[in-house]
Amino acid sequence: MNNILNFVYCFDQNYNKQAVTSINSLLTKLENPYNLFIIHNNISSFDKSAINNKANGEIHFYEFKNSNYSFPNIENGHVSQATYFRIFVEEYIDIDIDYFIYLDADIICINNPENYFHSKIKSMNDKKIPLAANTETYRNPVDEHYFKNLDLKNDKYFNAGVLIADFKYWKQNDVSSELLKIMNDYKNNITFWDQDVLNIYYDGNFLELSDFVNFNLPYTKFQLFSKSFIDQNVIFMHYKGKAKPWNVKYAFHKSSEYYQSEFRKFNKNKYHLVTKHLFVDIYYFFKELITLKFLKSQHPLGFALSFLKSIISYVFIKNGK
Repeated sequence: MNNILNFVYCFDQNYNKQAVTSINSLLTKLENPYNLFIIHNNISSFDKSAINNKANGEIHFYEFKNSNYSFPNIENGHVSQATYFRIFVEEYIDIDIDYFIYLDADIICINNPENYFHSKIKSMNDKKIPLAANTETYRNPVDEHYFKNLDLKNDKYFNAGVLIADFKYWKQNDVSSELLKIMNDYKNNITFWDQDVLNIYYDGNFLELSDFVNFNLPYTKFQLFSKSFIDQNVIFMHYKGKAKPWNVKYAFHKSSEYYQSEFRKFNKNKYHLVTKHLFVDIYYFFKELITLKFLKSQHPLGFALSFLKSIISYVFIKNGK
């Protein structure tokens, strides 16, 4: 097997800054040669020079051309059709690789993942298991209806934010076509997008990844872990769900600082903030200001300036300028 790790990102122009932050957090931790594959809906909107590429890495860009499909459950959600891009990975990766590691664009790399991934790939190869993922939930009375809705025969459902896929198996078994068929057959049952599709296909046939490789905690429970513990043990911090660190409502939470600190390493702005709901965000900004949490942030003035820029950007976009 080739020892070069192959990383795949799939995102659209709405996630350009988030993806660059995620990618840079990864590449600065890697010590050995790698391939990075980026599937994007509009490459011309993406600033390739923003990636902190190393001399030992190769980056491959592909523009997504399969947008004529009807992708389930993306209306009025916090995801776009980009979440389905990885279904088509076989059509874009045009070099011979054995395995690829898929990462969501809302992930921050905290520690070097190379040794861990190499050990997992070896286990996958030895045990002939085509996928590695982290279990998000086990079958239980509360979620039983969800397992039945997807016709899952096994007792666990994985999160698809961090995956290792056997790409040779993928191509030999025409996995892309199978996933598209599942997507069409279950289009009225799908809640969590291609994650549901992947779970239906693999149905428990995956190697378990550590919680520290796909680390996510509700903001209310984050204080249960010290910063030193996270810094020493967590490989990837995953901001899954709607609570994103670039949203004003969540930007002051301790876990968000992992994202913001990576962002400011390669940007002059102290914070990356995105306004989606104008009056809601203004409410939370003044709430933090009044409760003095605003002054406890690492860069209070920088936060205020970034918030103002996000408001201006929102108004310009809404007015079509």
